[in-house]
Amino acid sequence: KRLILRHQILQDCAYDIILTRDRERIHAAIADALGRQRDRGLTVEPTLLADQLERAGRLRAAAELWAEAGRNAAAQSADAEAVALFRHALSLLPRMEQAEGDWIDHFEADTLLAMYPALIGAKGYRAAGEDVLGRINALIERTGGSQRVFSAMFFRWIDYSVQGDIDASYEFASGLAEIAEADTTGLHALVLDRMLGSSLMFRGEFEAARVHLDRFLNTYDPARHAEPMRLFGATDNHATVLCCVAAIDAFTAPNETTRQAIDRAIAAALQTEMTHTLCHTLTFGAAFPSAVSGDWLAFRDFSAWLARLAQEKDLGFWVVYARMLTGIGRISEGNVEQGQEDFEQALTVLTNQGFLFLNPTFRTIHAMAEEAAGLSAPTADLSRLERDIRAGERWMLPICLRLQDRWGGS
Repeated sequence: KRLILRHQILQDCAYDIILTRDRERIHAAIADALGRQRDRGLTVEPTLLADQLERAGRLRAAAELWAEAGRNAAAQSADAEAVALFRHALSLLPRMEQAEGDWIDHFEADTLLAMYPALIGAKGYRAAGEDVLGRINALIERTGGSQRVFSAMFFRWIDYSVQGDIDASYEFASGLAEIAEADTTGLHALVLDRMLGSSLMFRGEFEAARVHLDRFLNTYDPARHAEPMRLFGATDNHATVLCCVAAIDAFTAPNETTRQAIDRAIAAALQTEMTHTLCHTLTFGAAFPSAVSGDWLAFRDFSAWLARLAQEKDLGFWVVYARMLTGIGRISEGNVEQGQEDFEQALTVLTNQGFLFLNPTFRTIHAMAEEAAGLSAPTADLSRLERDIRAGERWMLPICLRLQDRWGGS
């Protein structure tokens, strides 16, 4: 005979009265059965097996499967879910026996490195914080491993960039050349080209930037590089490099060339099926170069696309960024009062979050929108904006100086 308990409270009570050793034995049997199914090639959700292993007291195997589930979620752009799964995996470590030894440090380092991009995707570029980076660095000092070391250095470079310290990010990346050259796979050299190309671009050194970006594009092979490069950043590196090319073309090439570069960047982002990559591309590889080219209609279209996507996927960071771009777009078509409110509120939120990356750049784009709207004077102090641009994002300096001339040095 079977006793069927249909109410959840009754089920919980019945479960709780089973002795711990008996519960563990039952869950171990279930886990073994699921494992055999998996070995035969049948689909078994990692979280289902991980839960049974955890309840059976097999914590190492459970942690590995929770982390596997986190990687699967991250690959599908389910970043918030991925973060939760990675954190669950890490939460098991204090309960493990010291006999696990070095494995705990290696597992924690690899899981934190995998979680870092998901944190960025879920909550923005400053979500991880210095505590996570500090913990990663401390673990890597003990565990070593060239892949771990370079991945950690990449995230440190991102952190410098997010803080708006473009020159520091460039100097930091420049110091990684010897480490990159030691990697016989060539992967680290490829990542370094992306890093140096981006930093040089922000400094306004477009020719030097294109050397690194073009070398990346000429070397990149999706079959060889796409999967291993997932360790480096929250966005697809190939799509990000194409964003940089579109941005540089906006400054240096005819509008038609820029539009073609934007199309290539968006096509690459769509192909990845990574939501964060698409949001990043719509912002920096589509809306931004459109504004620099003076194509405000395209700018507003890309901003609207970003806003829809961010709302649909409930991505708080990108919702804020979309509001800032929407504000700029409204100003460009003459809806100045509403546009100023949207822009200022979004910029304040980003600043309060410590996200200073491209702050002077989009303040300059904001001033360009005011010019397009025919305002008699800018709302910003262009002299102060010039000082901020000279401190790092010097690619915007010619535009800022032109706006000062336009408005009589305001």
